[in-house]
Amino acid sequence: MGYLSLYRRWRPRTFDQIVGQGHVTTTLKNALSLGRIAHAYLFCGPRGTGKTSVAKVLAKALNCEKGPTADPCDACEACKRIREGYSMDVIEIDAASNRGIDEIRDLREKVKFAAAEERYKVYIIDEVHMLTTEAFNALLKTLEEPPAYVVFILATTEPHRVPATILSRCQRFDFRRLTVSEVAGQLKDISSKEGVTLDDRAASFLAKNAEGSMRDALSLLDQCMAFGTGEITYESALAVLGAVGPEGAGEFANLVARRDLLGGLSFIQRLHDEGKDLRQFLKDAIEYFRDLLIVKECPDPARLVDGFITPLQELRKQAGAYTSEDLQRAIDVLCAAEGEMRWAARPRLVMEMALVRLTRGAVVPAGSPGGAGEAGGPSGAGGAGDDLLKRVRMLEEAVRKLNAAVQDIQRQHQRQRDIQGQQRVAPRSDMEVAMDVGEASPADAGVARLHGLHGDEGSGGGDSAGAGKGTLAALSIEDVRAKWPEVLEALRVQRKMSLRGYLLAAAPVSIDGDCLLLSFQHAFHKEQVESSGHRAVVEKVLASVLGQPLRIRCETVQENGDQEAYEPGGMPLAGEGERLDLGTDDLETEAEGEANSEIENEAMAAIAASLEPQESLADNPVVKEVLDLFGGHILKIEPKQR
Repeated sequence: MGYLSLYRRWRPRTFDQIVGQGHVTTTLKNALSLGRIAHAYLFCGPRGTGKTSVAKVLAKALNCEKGPTADPCDACEACKRIREGYSMDVIEIDAASNRGIDEIRDLREKVKFAAAEERYKVYIIDEVHMLTTEAFNALLKTLEEPPAYVVFILATTEPHRVPATILSRCQRFDFRRLTVSEVAGQLKDISSKEGVTLDDRAASFLAKNAEGSMRDALSLLDQCMAFGTGEITYESALAVLGAVGPEGAGEFANLVARRDLLGGLSFIQRLHDEGKDLRQFLKDAIEYFRDLLIVKECPDPARLVDGFITPLQELRKQAGAYTSEDLQRAIDVLCAAEGEMRWAARPRLVMEMALVRLTRGAVVPAGSPGGAGEAGGPSGAGGAGDDLLKRVRMLEEAVRKLNAAVQDIQRQHQRQRDIQGQQRVAPRSDMEVAMDVGEASPADAGVARLHGLHGDEGSGGGDSAGAGKGTLAALSIEDVRAKWPEVLEALRVQRKMSLRGYLLAAAPVSIDGDCLLLSFQHAFHKEQVESSGHRAVVEKVLASVLGQPLRIRCETVQENGDQEAYEPGGMPLAGEGERLDLGTDDLETEAEGEANSEIENEAMAAIAASLEPQESLADNPVVKEVLDLFGGHILKIEPKQR
């Protein structure tokens, strides 16, 4: 027989050999001793925690020649058949590859036949959450009332995906992650039986990287045993895993504390050149900063920090260079970078940007290297680093001013809409509008005429129409278009970047009651937004931004009949030669449309005439800052074409 991996060779054979799941094994042993054997069990928990191993031990306990017993002998023919995997009556099914209704129907037919060799017929269905809804439905009746000689054992890492009707028919056992000490102890025990020396620091490091999974830990140990010559040291474990370890994370933390941007970039360059896995290093750095925070905040951190890898005295010394706020911010920045790096084509760039954010915000302790009077430590972040930071701050300030200006304009528009909503009356004639305007400026008169023509018409049409729409009557398509950039920004803040990309190619076209029509250029974007997960997110964000719940309906430009011209970026515009729609709901006659178009053109001309000259844009302070930042100059200023 060929070589067997450690996790297969050292799979537990009895309940007493199961590590870290005493609450499960004790319950099962007592049930076997008392004869209280259930017809269906559900084993839940993370990968590599012993679900399948316990299932096989339970199958042996049920079919052992001495059983049913809580202590199977592992020596009789039945135990051997089950251990070696060729028993005809212990059937293992991988639900990930046998997930359809046909496979479950076949199982349901075979359940009727009695066990051929063993006392019980045991079905072990792994990753049961992968079954389709139809397959679960087909399994329900058989799972509820199986033959007396049949026992089902279902295993899953995602119990929330298993239907409640299945959960209610099973006895559920939740397997927990193993602790670092439990995994490290088992690794040392197995390595000694294999004739290999494993030092404590290496065992702890492998256990920590396994993240509570015994199978993962044994796979790492197997890899290290192939690398070494009968002895596994901490250094050899680092080499095998391609990891930097806490020493590298500690060096990185020192550079951040000193705000040494140039040194930090050089450090990342060295890792990249040595072929180190930056994703693994980022995980180590997050864990290291977590240890620093615990050491700083907890009076007795020994139970929460692994002192085998990094001594507590060293962690306490380094934690003194940070405040709690600095450490929390560092963890936030690194965790965000880890999420970005998962899909990044250039992980090195993501790591460097995280370093820039950290060194800009870290607090340098007084009297330390790079402290008061030193901008960037001994090697410093001076020169190019300081210039980069200065440019970033200038750009952020320019963006802040632009955002503030946009928010002021939005608040003014909102106040105008609120006032118009409170003062809506029957439509007025042009003469009445002119009398109200009096000696106002041409631009004000044009705006007033527009409001008299369209704003009041939208609310006209009788009280019954307004009453029928309720509170949603005040929400127009113009309101949605004005808030559309805020909707896109909210999706960006929630890190829904793909969904935001789909909506950048969409335009709000019309609103009917609580239904918002979105127009898309491409059918692919429309289909993605219409999916159940994306649709719920968009409607939730719309309700949050607009203050009212809305449903969305999606169409492509072709389906919409080209009723509005389309501009990528999310805003529909009136096409050339078309009338600008200001929200009137009623259809106009041809004569009325021509008259209204003439009034609108006059109003827009008056507004344009009241604007300040174009040359004044060059004196705008925000424009000046952007030109200085990017080293540009204005070639020509052209008015935006309508």
